[in-house]
Amino acid sequence: MLGRATIIAAIGSLLLAVPSLAEVSYVGSSTLGENVIPEASQAFTAQTGIRFGAIEIQGSGQGLDKVVKGEAELAGVSRNLSRSEKR
Repeated sequence: MLGRATIIAAIGSLLLAVPSLAEVSYVGSSTLGENVIPEASQAFTAQTGIRFGAIEIQGSGQGLDKVVKGEAELAGVSRNLSRSEKR
């Protein structure tokens, strides 16, 4: 399993492309959304000042779909991506 610092670094690098965000939302995997994101989001907010709003547990596929549609900034996927998802 990934360490907290690795998760925070990954979130940070993903969000560097959108530095003007005042808040970030997460949607996706319950494995990540319930066990990793709550603590990682607090540490991320402390380090960057960008706070987490919604942490929604809707499943990996829903999360990825919402990010692709621009409805969420961060998706959690705790399974291998399909070929079409990788595109």
